[in-house]
Amino acid sequence: MATANQTYDGRYIFGGSVTTTAPYVKNPDGSVSYVGNSNPVSLQVGRDTTLQAQIPGNQIFSGTANVFTAISSLVTAINAGDTAGISTQVNQLEQVFQQTSTARSQIGGYVNVATSLQSQLTNDGLSNAQDLNNAQSADPAQAITNLTLAQTNYQATLAVGAKISQLSLLDYLR
Repeated sequence: MATANQTYDGRYIFGGSVTTTAPYVKNPDGSVSYVGNSNPVSLQVGRDTTLQAQIPGNQIFSGTANVFTAISSLVTAINAGDTAGISTQVNQLEQVFQQTSTARSQIGGYVNVATSLQSQLTNDGLSNAQDLNNAQSADPAQAITNLTLAQTNYQATLAVGAKISQLSLLDYLR
């Protein structure tokens, strides 16, 4: 229960998008219920990019194999000396282990994507800072001189092009 109701920064991490209340509660009969939801929390990390930040607990602790039911049933089977029941619950716990392993792999993938996005955003920030620095440190007089020179060259090129287009074959033969 303590792991399933784990918090980070005051928010429950396995409750889906319900992060303000504990996702697992113990019922009066001793069973455990999931009161979170199956909506994962996603974060906007770019204009068009979102990143899933967690996996709801019902996909880890109470998915196809329910860890709470398996442990409770295993204790009952051990107390009763039921070897078949023990074997069945050990198999259920192995399925829980597989669910947990799958979830860890998914989280690893999310971390890799987040790291890649962080590098990309850092590079974009550095590039933008360099562009801003170049624009702010430009010499206005030099920029105006370069612009005037470019305009003069452009106008001269247009004039030559217009003059060439007026010539005929007879003009070349003269």
